[in-house]
Amino acid sequence: MDSVIIRLSECTERDIEKHFTDLKVETMQTILKRTLSNARFCYPTFDYWLEEKVFPDLSSGKRDIVFLFDVNNPRELLGVAILKIAGDEKKICSFRINSTYQRKGAGKKLMDKCFEVLGSRKPMITVPRDMSQELSDPNNCYSAFSNFFSKYFEREFELKEKRKDFYRKGYTEYVYNGSLPIELPNITK
Repeated sequence: MDSVIIRLSECTERDIEKHFTDLKVETMQTILKRTLSNARFCYPTFDYWLEEKVFPDLSSGKRDIVFLFDVNNPRELLGVAILKIAGDEKKICSFRINSTYQRKGAGKKLMDKCFEVLGSRKPMITVPRDMSQELSDPNNCYSAFSNFFSKYFEREFELKEKRKDFYRKGYTEYVYNGSLPIELPNITK
């Protein structure tokens, strides 16, 4: 699988057009929203967070977005990660691999790039688990990440806490390499 990684913070519309015919910077936000659309289920305020926190923080350098594209099919997004780089805080806020490319090396390649961009092999990440879902369910985020972590990154991710009902009732947030605030900040203010 030939792929190329693009950091949104380092590219211009011209750079993208050079690598990906007919793809424009403005469409990156649309691609990101579509790719991460299932996050709304686990995180009810996801769209607000994306529009009001992530996109504005891109220009200040507090966040970056890393895209992994298929070189042979430039419209095929293999994976995407939203990163937070604010002072000492180094966090993988969202990490998604297209289901077609899971278990084919795309996740490892994207995660390695996240480590490079963040300047840390031990960034914070949280993973949701729907407590009503069986661990063997292929749609279970927690199960997929647990397998991924244990296969490739066992030394990098240490479970620090489990927070029930933090973002959504019925879900437990598994927190690696960090901790969540006592209460969920009211992001709609």
